[in-house]
Amino acid sequence: MSRHKSQAEISSRTTQKLRPRLSAILVCILILAYGVYFSIFTLTRHQALMTQSYDLGIYAQALWNTLQGDFLRVTIRPGNVTYLQHHFAPSMLLFVPLYAMYSDPVWLLILQSFIVSSGAWPIYRLAVGVSGREVVGVVFALVYLLFPALQAANLYDFHEITIAAPLLIWTWYFARSHRWLWFAVTGVIAVGFREEAIIFMLGMGFILVMHKSTRKYGLIALALSVVWLVILIMISFSELGFNTNASVYLSSGFGLGDTPSETLTIILKDPAILLRRMTRPEKVSYLVNLFAPVGYLSFFSWQTLILVAPSVVLNLFGEYPLLYSPAQAQYNALLAPFIVYTAVLGFVWLVDFLGRRTNFKPTFWVNILLVFVLMLSIGYHLRLAHLPYSPYFQWPQVTERHQLARKIAAGIPVDRSLSIQDNLAPHASHRHDLYVFPRLDGADYVYLDLEWIENLREAGIVDQTPQLEQLLNDPQYEVLIEEKDLLLLQRKE
Repeated sequence: MSRHKSQAEISSRTTQKLRPRLSAILVCILILAYGVYFSIFTLTRHQALMTQSYDLGIYAQALWNTLQGDFLRVTIRPGNVTYLQHHFAPSMLLFVPLYAMYSDPVWLLILQSFIVSSGAWPIYRLAVGVSGREVVGVVFALVYLLFPALQAANLYDFHEITIAAPLLIWTWYFARSHRWLWFAVTGVIAVGFREEAIIFMLGMGFILVMHKSTRKYGLIALALSVVWLVILIMISFSELGFNTNASVYLSSGFGLGDTPSETLTIILKDPAILLRRMTRPEKVSYLVNLFAPVGYLSFFSWQTLILVAPSVVLNLFGEYPLLYSPAQAQYNALLAPFIVYTAVLGFVWLVDFLGRRTNFKPTFWVNILLVFVLMLSIGYHLRLAHLPYSPYFQWPQVTERHQLARKIAAGIPVDRSLSIQDNLAPHASHRHDLYVFPRLDGADYVYLDLEWIENLREAGIVDQTPQLEQLLNDPQYEVLIEEKDLLLLQRKE
């Protein structure tokens, strides 16, 4: 009897060990599947000329020029000669060694997809830690990978903010695991990729301070975060010319003045302006759609107020439509992992609450809520175009014209200046001087996509036909190639 009992205990313990192992393997498979799928998806978009100058070409030019000894040089944006003038993101230098091994923008798209997918692991470990259930960790890891704002950022070419998002949840995972060296390393790298990441570091610091066992590290994190925030503000609004995107973001993104002092003056004169902005129908719709994929479970956790609310409020104040478009572009990427994490906390609280207040056991509510959040997370994609099961999904088609366009781009000498169409820029960004048409600046070559110009005109976005006609009538330039609505001109010697 004793021997049989011992064997049963051993069998039970073995099963308990296998379950976490199987769950971990499943999460790793999900991470790999996401990375492979979005790598192929984004690479195909790139080959189909669906990537652009500001959202991929500018990074490729900065890294390539750095390898040539010209530190983060970019010329795509008028007035900028270094990428740090666009965004103060020194962590971009971490990509230089990788770019040295294989200098091609496709590296950035692949790395971004796998870095984003890696964020599912800390979500999984955090969820298991707070719930004590492996299935909860697996489900919320999947919810993270399905999160629309994260996938939208991943598909919108390449951005440092998309890289910073998974790094921040890794940072929080290391903090909750009391692995302080890695907490510091990932935190520093994350804030070095994107300015807004400091908001989340401040939130982490506040939460750490609330617990006696982590108070020391929380105070250090808060102090260093405040110092970095002050540095960012000083360089963004100084004459140094760094991070000019911050002032543009403040004036055009928020429409509340060109400097912090002007913004504060406007708010003090009319405090109700903030409330009016936040309660407009499109802003309410933003909130509904932002939290829908997690079934609004984040609202049941107080940590949402610290980790999520500050950035959400900033987006609600904004006037730039993409700030409050959670399924488009990259602006909500940093929020994604923390909305999922706080949803886990809300899930645990709600299971406990319902288990105590109803006649059903907690296990019943665990299953009900997991099915609920999975249905919302998977079902939300029926209205998007990110995954194959969506009725709006279309796989990018790479045509002979696209192949010809890339071939022409590859044939333009890298030591010559070039003015180029926005959608062609990432394919010819490895050069000292690159401009986006209609900006010429005496470029040695001009490479245009006439079909793209016509599409922009028909969509009412911009009409570049007057500049095109002026260029064709310019005696300084001669046509070298004109084929399949692709036009390459060279300035005469």
